[in-house]
Formats: sequence, structure tokens, C-alpha cells
Amino acid sequence: MQPRHASTLVSQALNIPDPADQPSPPGDAVECPPQGQFGFMFDDLQEEKYLLPKGHDTVQALVRLGMTMIDKEPLNTAFDTEIPSVYTYFGQFIVHDLTFDPKSSIRLFQEDLESLEPFSKDEITALKNPRSGLLDLDSVYGPMLENDKCLAVPVRNDGTMRVEIAADGTVPGTDLPRGVLPPFKARIGDPRNDENLVLSQLHLAFLRAHNVVVKAGATFEKARALLRRRYQRLVIEDYLPRFVNEADIKWVLENKVFNPEKYFVPVEFSAAAFRFGHALIRSQYHFNAFRKVVQLNQLFTMKVLDHYHHILTDWIVDWTNFVPGGLNVGRNLAPRLVEPLAEFLTKDISVPIGNGQVKKPILSLAVVDLLRGYLFRLPQAQFVAPRLGTTFLPAAEIEKVAEAVSPDQATVLRESGLSSHTPLWYYILAEAAHPDLGNGHRLGPVGGRLLAAVLLEAQRRSTDELKEDGWDPILGEEKGFNLAELLAHARI
Repeated sequence: MQPRHASTLVSQALNIPDPADQPSPPGDAVECPPQGQFGFMFDDLQEEKYLLPKGHDTVQALVRLGMTMIDKEPLNTAFDTEIPSVYTYFGQFIVHDLTFDPKSSIRLFQEDLESLEPFSKDEITALKNPRSGLLDLDSVYGPMLENDKCLAVPVRNDGTMRVEIAADGTVPGTDLPRGVLPPFKARIGDPRNDENLVLSQLHLAFLRAHNVVVKAGATFEKARALLRRRYQRLVIEDYLPRFVNEADIKWVLENKVFNPEKYFVPVEFSAAAFRFGHALIRSQYHFNAFRKVVQLNQLFTMKVLDHYHHILTDWIVDWTNFVPGGLNVGRNLAPRLVEPLAEFLTKDISVPIGNGQVKKPILSLAVVDLLRGYLFRLPQAQFVAPRLGTTFLPAAEIEKVAEAVSPDQATVLRESGLSSHTPLWYYILAEAAHPDLGNGHRLGPVGGRLLAAVLLEAQRRSTDELKEDGWDPILGEEKGFNLAELLAHARI
């Protein structure tokens, strides 16, 4: 694609939106829908004896453990799975559709770790989830949540979702609708879906898939209902079996471990089980014909936009690199994350690192995930495993998994006692890495059954306005449906 004209690029460099882009309007105020809730899948495990001990020693141990969870060989292909990288980011898309928790992030990033205290049980059950907690694509269809107000997502008069044009392109539908002023915020149901370019372009694919259905003759409402059904099928039939063994899915269906009278999103899921996807992220990706290989830290949308109102055409994702048969696959599931996920910010807390030395920790994503579990009163994995019909790995086995990542990680587990009183998120990754369980390519029984229980219940509770009627311009004949087909029919 060629730039439209030089004045367009000058205007963008000066942060002046090009009228030809038809920038998205701010959105009309709409009534806010009922908010979802959080709760505990295992409410009876909230006694102190089932939780990580409160206090400074636990916080320090979690910080030390998180600091050891660094993938020291990010380019070693021996640690690759066969799971296409599109599912790494589809997992992020799903969790953004189900849940949003701003409160724990505020506490983690603003409070002194020396005095960090868990929420009370009542505080957690009183938390409101701005997302519905259902597989209903409210992250796509809105409303947009801004400063405690709800705004309508941009929809055109013909029932199509508004999509816009890459900064130097001419093809509609190559970027999300955006605000007219810096930082050119995406006007979508959940702005977190614009955090990185892969997720941003995946969100765009859902907008385009909706538009394909409308242009085939459907009303807005019918297109939304059809796309919701297809989305639910993607989650249950395409995404879930890639990470969870058939036997674990069957166990969940037979035992109904999560079937509350009043639906909520369990914190065992939101603060632990669904965070397994952080281990799948690569340090670099084969991106497109213009940018053969890009580093992970280049993909954060704010860096790419810079002074431009929209992304440039050479930042449009080539999905053939991310779907089955493509060059990008997820890293194996293990208690390690690639950089720059280990490079957030330094906190004012002294952590012993041996030989009398201390170090101020980097609040990496691994540290954040571990501390989030502490804040949300997640029970130790030892007590969760029996509730899911499985046995807990002995401490020695967990330490073997850790040793394969780094000797320092195994040392922290032994010295802190965390190998026998294990944080749920860490255990899910260790279990997935164990050669007799997930072997790095799937979740083990604790992680897999937690994931399946919530996704299956969210799908069961989700409703739409349209029953199956055989009309489906996204797919046509009934057959297996996967993300690659959605992307193809969205004409990406």
C-alpha cells in the first residue's frame, strides 16, 4: 500500500487527524449494564490455614520466586510447543471479555510492598466486575467504560461496526476506530484489547467478521447473535481442547465442580488459572513481509502509534504467521516468562539474594501474578488439588521442575517452603511442565480442570437472541470451526 499523499504524513506527525480517516466520534452515553461479580470457587478454603501466611516474609518469598522466573533461552526452539501463537492472544481476548479487576493493580503498583496485605474475603466478594463474566463479546459490542460512564461503541447506520484505515493506506478496515486526540485511544468495548498489535488486530477481525454478516443481509442484532455463537464455539471447541486434556474436560462435565446459584467469576480462575497464558508469550515474532522479525517490546501499541493517528500499514499483522502452519508458536508451559515481561519497574523493598547481598526487585509480570494471588486470598494449591479430584505433586517433584528452569528457583522454593505450600498460579505452571502431566504442552489436572470448569459454565450461562437457523455467512456448511477460518471469513 502506498501513502495517500505527503500532507497526510505531515498532519499525522503534528498529531492532526486526517479528515480522510473519518475519525471515530466519542460515542453516545448509554445505560450501564449490570456488573458481574467475583467470588471463590472453593469458599470453604478461606480459613487462614488454607492460605499463604500473611506478612512480610511471604511477600519477600513471592518476590524472590518471581524474580527467578525468567526464560534465559528465549530463542531455544526446544522450548516451543506446537500451539499456534494466535491462541496466546485469543486467550488474552477471552479473559478481557470475561473479567476486569482494576483494584488489585492499584494496590500492587501504588502501595509499599513491605506492608502489602491481602484483601479481606468481604472486600473480594464485594468487588464489581465491569465485564459481564459471560462469553457474550461485550468487549466488542460494548459499552465502552470511561470514568464510571458507559458509552456506545461506534456503529454505522447500516448496522456495521466502525473500522478505520491505516495511516498510510487506502484499504478500509485495517485499524480500529480511534479518538481524534493523542494518545488516539481505540474506541472499542474494552480498551485493553489495544494493548499490543496482535491483540488489537484480533479485535479488528471480530469487528470485520460482524460486518461480513451484516453485508450478507443480516441486521445488527442477528449478526451479533451469530458472532456470539461462533465465538462460544471457538472458545469451547477450538481453544479449550488445545490446552486441556479430554479426560479433564470429561471430569468437569461429570462432576460440575462450578455451578453456582448466582453466577460469578472465581478468583481461582481470574487470578491464577487463566494466567497460564503468560508463559506462552514469545520474545520475538515473525510479523509480516515488511517486518520479518519483531521483538515483543516493539508490539505495544502506544509505541507503534507514536505521533500517528492510526498504525502504519507495515504494522498490520500477517495472520498466516500466527495460525496453524505459521512460523509463530507458543513457548512451552513452565514457570518462566520471557523478557520484557520481567522488566516492569523497581520496587522499594530489599530482597535477599544470597551471600548477605540484597537487591531491589523488578516488579515483573511473574511477581505481579504471584502477588495478585496473595492479595486475592487464593488457597495453597495443595488444598485445591483434592477438590478437583486429583493428587498434589510432592514438593520434591515441584523442585525438580524448578531446577530445570534455574537452580535459583529451586533454592527459593526450598528455603521459603513454597514447594510444600505452593501459590496456585505457580503450581499450575509447574504441573503443566511436569513430564508426567502436561509435559510443557498442556495444562495438568488442576490448571486444566479450573480452566474448563469456568469456561464451560460461562458458555452455559451465556445467551443470545437468536436460535440456530442454519443461516451462516461466516462459515456456511456446518463443520469444524477454528480461528483461522474466522480470520479468513473476516477477509483479513
